[in-house]
Amino acid sequence: MIRILHLSDLHFTPNLSNTDNCLSIDQMIGVENKLKELKAADNTYKFNKVIISGDITNDGSIDSFVRARSWICSQLEVNAGRRTGLDFGVNQETIKIVPGNHDVDFQIPYKGTATEKWKKLSVNFNSEFQDLQPFTPAKPYHYDWIDTGENQGLFFFYMDSSFLGDSFQEKASGFDDLTKRRLLMNIVEKIHSVFNLGISGQLSKAGTEDKISSISFKNSLKIFVSHHYLKNVQNEDREFLKSSYKKDFLNRICLADYDILLNGHRHRNSFFEDRLEDNFDERGKIRYIYKQLRHMLGFEDLPTQLYNPTNGNKFNRNVSLIVRLIDRLHSALYPDASPKNIIDVLNKAIEDDSIKNIETLIRNFMDITEDDKIFNTWELDSQVKVYLQNLNKEQRDKLNKKSNKIISNILTFLKKKSIVSINGGSTTKITKNLERSFNIYEIESTPHEYKFKTIKYRWNEQLKQFDHDWDRERTFRVNNFLDSVDLIIPD
Repeated sequence: MIRILHLSDLHFTPNLSNTDNCLSIDQMIGVENKLKELKAADNTYKFNKVIISGDITNDGSIDSFVRARSWICSQLEVNAGRRTGLDFGVNQETIKIVPGNHDVDFQIPYKGTATEKWKKLSVNFNSEFQDLQPFTPAKPYHYDWIDTGENQGLFFFYMDSSFLGDSFQEKASGFDDLTKRRLLMNIVEKIHSVFNLGISGQLSKAGTEDKISSISFKNSLKIFVSHHYLKNVQNEDREFLKSSYKKDFLNRICLADYDILLNGHRHRNSFFEDRLEDNFDERGKIRYIYKQLRHMLGFEDLPTQLYNPTNGNKFNRNVSLIVRLIDRLHSALYPDASPKNIIDVLNKAIEDDSIKNIETLIRNFMDITEDDKIFNTWELDSQVKVYLQNLNKEQRDKLNKKSNKIISNILTFLKKKSIVSINGGSTTKITKNLERSFNIYEIESTPHEYKFKTIKYRWNEQLKQFDHDWDRERTFRVNNFLDSVDLIIPD
């Protein structure tokens, strides 16, 4: 069992005795009491991660950060000798905090580039939490890894989105929508760079020289953490980014295969689930599917069409992909065999009314686990190229048709993959009749799936305590997707 505590939007203030501050001492004590209650019922109860998704303070002041840190890591005196705190200690492996727009100072005069100003915004946050991994514009992210079993694990990506602000801060900040989008696109490059390192087995486990194996990374449950939410919400009155830009950023995160988004900012606990394909237009769906397919199979680039320059005969991209797949699998499975064997497989696919031979080779891919290797994609052997280039139109059409069917089935499976977006709520004073809450997540890993349970605790104003409100359970399949794809196509 992996257990995660998710708090958000604490809004600590410099003066706890101020009756106008938005921090609620009652709710601070309420969180502490609820966690003590859970531990008292089970002496093995513990959190593998404590995630706080932004707006730790209300004004980004040093005094506010000092109080927030004391409450999170140890104990804080609140009034009349009363103390409260979570006592998690200064633990870089457990405590993960991303800054929110209230954790920075947007009143800093706008001088220099947006990146230079962004660097100035987070001085207080990074100063107080320097031993819990600060963020910089050069590296506005951290990642984390938990092993959950053979060739499986949880991958966490934490992003600094503080520069996005909100609709009230934007006018004074100098960060307009175009500037925000430009900064977001820079982060997208880093998100995909980390993802590509993971796919190729070159990503180190945080704080070590050990690498996350490529198979483990492919099979992992991937969790993205930021302060600002990415799912558009109806009737939302505090937009921080143009809707189309927000959707574009979400699409690009989807291209990096994330399953769960954890965020804050809304001060409302929410749980959204949809299919990844629902976030794309038609062109985006094609792009997503091919990118996911090549990542899962370990290709470093998209397939190109094969053709004979002398007569212009072309195969479609699906044939090119299938042929490269066969070539790679064949080289991995039978390293001493001649390329002529691949030609025999292709001949069978053309001559027979079945694609069983290609199906068998693809399914065998799931059995290649030696050293967790990703086998490199070599240039096709010249014999195979010549063979393909000299097929007549009828033979090419048959190979095209069967390749299309194989790819279509794989794409259908991938398009149904779901994504869950969860808002952690807030534990500040009740304003505008918004509820106050926090979440606990419990994750169990099996060889074929991850069971992800969300447990919501909601503030009871009358009893001055957090009560269990609801549970949501979702199952995420391990990315061995070919096990779930029926590749036997009726004629």
